[in-house]
Amino acid sequence: GRIVPRFQELTPEKLGK
Repeated sequence: GRIVPRFQELTPEKLGK
């Protein structure tokens, strides 16, 4: 998550996928 809200931080780049 870079330009997305905190609630949208659940992205592959955060999950380590």
